[in-house]
Amino acid sequence: MGKTKQPTKDESSGRPRTKARPMQARFAAILEERTRLAREIHDTLLQGFTGVGLQLVAAASRVTGPPDAVAALRHVVELAQQTLVDARRAIWDLRAPERANGDLSAWLRATAEVAMVGSGLSLEYEVTGHPRALHPGIDAVLGRVVQEAVANVAKHAAARTIRLSLSYRARDVRLTVVDDGRGFVVDPEFRSYGGHWGLLGMKERAIQMGANLTVTSAPGQGTELVLVVPRRVASRARSERPARA
Repeated sequence: MGKTKQPTKDESSGRPRTKARPMQARFAAILEERTRLAREIHDTLLQGFTGVGLQLVAAASRVTGPPDAVAALRHVVELAQQTLVDARRAIWDLRAPERANGDLSAWLRATAEVAMVGSGLSLEYEVTGHPRALHPGIDAVLGRVVQEAVANVAKHAAARTIRLSLSYRARDVRLTVVDDGRGFVVDPEFRSYGGHWGLLGMKERAIQMGANLTVTSAPGQGTELVLVVPRRVASRARSERPARA
């Protein structure tokens, strides 16, 4: 009888490389679905509501009735405009950041700057170590974590400064996001944040890709988020053939 061929193992971890493929495929599928939903919501509901908002603005400009009626209509217009702002932000949060050709560090900085627009935050950014090519799935995780972490700070932290660092180290790649905001009590399961599920989503992405995410915070002491991607994961499978369908 012939011998059964065992799956190739990652030399540094001793685990079959084939285990990485389902996680990478699942993560890519999740990002694709989120982007599809964002596109559909934008092209249907958001566009329709934008039209409603424009009609309300036009109607409000022509109303000359009793002052209380005019005030009520203007209040509705303000609510509609704020809802549009919130909807656009939600769609942006849902959509995965798109990376054009270029280096990872510049893309991460641009992603952070977009997430900070209108927040009044200042950004301190540094890259240390010797940059190296990472697996495309890891690039996507890093971009998504930066997008969600900075957006969370802008929305909830009442911070003044964000310090973002990307460090290429011998055994891993380390992404750190630190703010000087109000801080909070960290739930180890990342579930008790009044409906703000961004931290849980980041944690799940890290686990799916074999990385580790930690959050350190306390009321009045700001927050530090650290994503550590082991080198065996960050560089894995660039030479591997994709799994067959």
